[in-house]
Amino acid sequence: MRVSSLPLALAIETSNPSACPAEVGLGPVDGEATAVERLSPARRHDDDLMPAIDRLCARAGVRPADLRAVVVSLGPGGYTGLRIAVTTARFIAEATGAPCIGVPTAEIAACAASRDGRPFAVALASKSEHAFVTPFDAHGAPTAEGRALDAEGFAALRTPRLIADGFLPESIRRAASASGTTIEPLVLGASWLLRAAAGREAVDPAHLLPIYAREPEAVRLWRARGGKGK
Repeated sequence: MRVSSLPLALAIETSNPSACPAEVGLGPVDGEATAVERLSPARRHDDDLMPAIDRLCARAGVRPADLRAVVVSLGPGGYTGLRIAVTTARFIAEATGAPCIGVPTAEIAACAASRDGRPFAVALASKSEHAFVTPFDAHGAPTAEGRALDAEGFAALRTPRLIADGFLPESIRRAASASGTTIEPLVLGASWLLRAAAGREAVDPAHLLPIYAREPEAVRLWRARGGKGK
């Protein structure tokens, strides 16, 4: 099913709470969120996700049966937050029968980025000297899959603009400065998620998976201790 403009979609954008506020919203796919609930900064965002959805729906007078789509930001971002968000989206979609739509977080940031006729890249999930970088053309369409890059790899992109949060590695920041790349702040949110979801194929909730920038530490340790399989 290709989703164009469905009313009362639930949007879950909790992928990068340390950089942009984690929030859930209600609104049409391809439009503005008409109601938004931010997760409590005083609680772990994964603990507050379902309560925030409940608060949002109660305030808007929306029942689960009223939902016509569930849209979630897939990452990359925080491992636990992504897992909880995607699992929650899958559960709600299964329970309500609503179409389920996943959107890579870089494409949400690209949707929010200004258009000035130049291509750009989005950096997420920075760690040590690497960031997960996705390049886009001047119209906001991805030109390659995102991947973890160090400063040398980033310089090879020769992108004139970079969308990044405050955790961008200093080595990449220096490489951007040396090449004349302008660095712009990362913007995410429920409304941008809804707009970025326009025209996307809904998927079987069972097939919805987070995008991880790198192998989770728990999996790496498991492999190092002799774990087998993929």
